[in-house]
Amino acid sequence: MISENIPTTINQQTGEILPTKQSLKFKVKKQITRTPLQLLPEFPVYVKIESGYYDLPPEVTIKQAKGQARLILVDVTDLETGVGHSMMMYTVLKSELDKAYPDQTFVGKSLMIVRRDVRGQKGYCTFDIAELED
Repeated sequence: MISENIPTTINQQTGEILPTKQSLKFKVKKQITRTPLQLLPEFPVYVKIESGYYDLPPEVTIKQAKGQARLILVDVTDLETGVGHSMMMYTVLKSELDKAYPDQTFVGKSLMIVRRDVRGQKGYCTFDIAELED
C-alpha cells in the first residue's frame, strides 16, 4: 500500500497504483525483475527500449495458428511511470523495428507504439511507431 502523502498515478493498462516519478525517494540502479508490458489495441504506450532482442528458453512457447513459436522480448522502461517491463515483440512490430533500425540500433531510443486492430486475411495486427525526442 502506498502512503496517502505520496503522489500516485494509475497504470492505465493494469490498474496498478504506482508512485509518480517525482515522488520516488531513490533512483533505481538496476531493474532486477520485469513484468510483461501488454500492448492493448488502440492504446499508445511510451517506452524507452533498454535491450536488444532476447528469447525465452525453447521449452517456453506460445501457441499460434500454425504451431509453436518462440517468444521474443525486449526490455523497456515505461516513460510515464518509470517502471521496467519486458515487451513481447509481435512479428509485425519486430519487422517494422528491423527496417527502421538495422542491427537493433533501437536500443536506447524512446518510442510511442500503438497496436492497431487485426487487419488483413492473415490476421496480423499492425503498429504505429514514432520515435520520441529525448
